[in-house]
Amino acid sequence: MKLKKIMSAILAAAMLTATMAACGGDGNSSAAPSSSTDGNSATNTSAPAESGSGVSAEDLSTQEEYTVKIMYFGDAKTEDTNEVAAKLSELTKAKYNTVIEMVRVGFGSYKDQANLALNSGEKLDVISSFGFVPATMMSQNQILPLNDYLDQYAPDTKAAISDLDWQCVTINGNITGVPYNIEKASAFGLLMVKDVVDAMGIDWESIKTLKDAEPIFEKVKAEHPEMYMLIADFGDIRRPLRIDSLCDDSCLGVLEDALTTEVDPKVVNLFETASYVDWINTMYDFNQKGYMQPDAASSTESANSLLGAGKAFSFITNIKPGIEAEWVRNCGKEVYIAPLVEEYSTSANIGLR
Repeated sequence: MKLKKIMSAILAAAMLTATMAACGGDGNSSAAPSSSTDGNSATNTSAPAESGSGVSAEDLSTQEEYTVKIMYFGDAKTEDTNEVAAKLSELTKAKYNTVIEMVRVGFGSYKDQANLALNSGEKLDVISSFGFVPATMMSQNQILPLNDYLDQYAPDTKAAISDLDWQCVTINGNITGVPYNIEKASAFGLLMVKDVVDAMGIDWESIKTLKDAEPIFEKVKAEHPEMYMLIADFGDIRRPLRIDSLCDDSCLGVLEDALTTEVDPKVVNLFETASYVDWINTMYDFNQKGYMQPDAASSTESANSLLGAGKAFSFITNIKPGIEAEWVRNCGKEVYIAPLVEEYSTSANIGLR
């Protein structure tokens, strides 16, 4: 099938997630569109285009049916995922004779399952890069650079996103994916179960740093020994720091303060920064005093399940508009969230998922 028969639908679907996979795991499939007229090659760029869309004026509703397979992460129910895919398919079927298949994978197992799909040659058109390093995915030919595809098949999509945002997903001149359209800042806070806070008359608003939570943990632990005071989410505990990692979380060279006003800020070793050392010491102290979930580093349980089951009192969470309602939906508990780090934005906040 000619590439132009499916590329518009794939790029439309890509707006839902992040990167366009090199379909079928073919290591040679990362070539950009060419002007060849061979029916087995990429699109013929000399074909007439619809006004403003960059898509061939050919009627694509009569082409051979194609299924765009999307893999993404989340806690949505399978039936809800299928319902969304069916609604999308109604639109793409009529215009492109294309069906959308969405594969939802849980947060905890997403990276392993996505890796398996990418390395096994499984058919995959669009994938979220959550947990991956796009530069590595590109070097391994797991994803396609989108530069020419966007110009030819989705100029409206390209125009809808700022040049600065595109730069945040560009590596060595290659656009590695479509930036996600959500909040573009980071902020962190200490989430606490509301009914426990209210029943014990805790002044949760007095918490400005993690250390401020120690007397509260001591009080709650004495009253609720069945609860972990501070928990992880699938073995991960967020760092409430204002660090700019400059690329992704695997980078050791960072700016300690993402909001620095220095003209020439210094790149330093993450592990040597005062803020990181202070965080490590605080967490160690909490663990020694029995406030931490004992198996936090290796836990396979989600924060949602631990909080929902009444096994946990607090969790370090990201903050965004409506986050409290999101936690109610996910774990069935009303919560308070004391801000620990004011909002800030780096290129990582605008990148891929």
